[in-house]
Amino acid sequence: MATGKAAVKVADKGRTVQEAIRLLAADAIVPESLAIREPTLDDVFLHLTGHPAGTGRDGPAPEPAERGRLQPRACLMTTLTAPVDLPLSPPRRSKLAWAAADALAVARRNVIGMTRRPQVLAFATIQPVIFVLLFRYVFGSSIHIPGVSYVDYLMAGIFVQTVMFGAQGTAVGMAEDLHNGLIERFRSLVMARSAVLAGRVLADALVNLFVIVLMLGVGYLVGFRLRTSLPALAAAAGVLLLFGFAISWVTALLGLAAKSAAAAAAASLPLTVLLAFPSSAFVSTRNMPGPLRAYADHQPVTATVNALRPLLLGGPTGLHVVVAIVWCLGIVAVFAPLAVLRYRRAA
Repeated sequence: MATGKAAVKVADKGRTVQEAIRLLAADAIVPESLAIREPTLDDVFLHLTGHPAGTGRDGPAPEPAERGRLQPRACLMTTLTAPVDLPLSPPRRSKLAWAAADALAVARRNVIGMTRRPQVLAFATIQPVIFVLLFRYVFGSSIHIPGVSYVDYLMAGIFVQTVMFGAQGTAVGMAEDLHNGLIERFRSLVMARSAVLAGRVLADALVNLFVIVLMLGVGYLVGFRLRTSLPALAAAAGVLLLFGFAISWVTALLGLAAKSAAAAAAASLPLTVLLAFPSSAFVSTRNMPGPLRAYADHQPVTATVNALRPLLLGGPTGLHVVVAIVWCLGIVAVFAPLAVLRYRRAA
């Protein structure tokens, strides 16, 4: 294959070289080799005077002692070798498109890593099944919800709790990537700073979708029945995935702030407990004490559960779904920038 060479003067070896490679990639030119050459004193002399060393307008070249006092400017010569028969005019991508592509690449890397560690998926599915059996057969006989069977009332809360426990994996994964040096390697690449976080969150959203489908099957085995339609079920899954996406940004921030993966898991557990249990996920909030009821009625888990139940069992849905979406968007708007800022500082 025919090749060509390009020589580029750059001010440093880091970001400028990376940006040059990225601009070549935008034109579908893939460098096959990269060589960086430091300027010699002859190069510096030519750059300063416009004449090769050993010649001059007003006399002979300076003595070696004088020449040694010349200070080289920060200028490097970079040679890139690339095939010349590649198409040179592909459509250029915007910064947003590059960021999305980077996030998808990181998400793909995380998904591949999960498939190579099947025990992670196994533990992610066993725990929700245990909670279903526990509340259905141990606590269910002691809890009475007027107008609906407890197993139907329970499953909406189980779905939300399952997504919240899944978000703990985001915290652990971010802490592992930070402390094993992977994020430092990502930072050396020309990629969007948010891609590492967004990729992790997207990969965990895919895991959440798998667990939601599994829990729906488990629910049918223990007596749960869908009282609405498939479009309503799809809408409920969408609300669940949006909630999981929002909570994952919170746990990503916890993972970046933790000193280790174990500390990240320990930090995310209280968040799950304080949101999932004092809510309408498993019992009605009507019998809770005043201050606890006020807290339970005005937090994101209750808002999401109250949106899922009419989508699964029937009833007015509009206002509940809007409130749940507003909660999710508010969480993302607050915690996504904080997580990106923490990522920049931590890495």
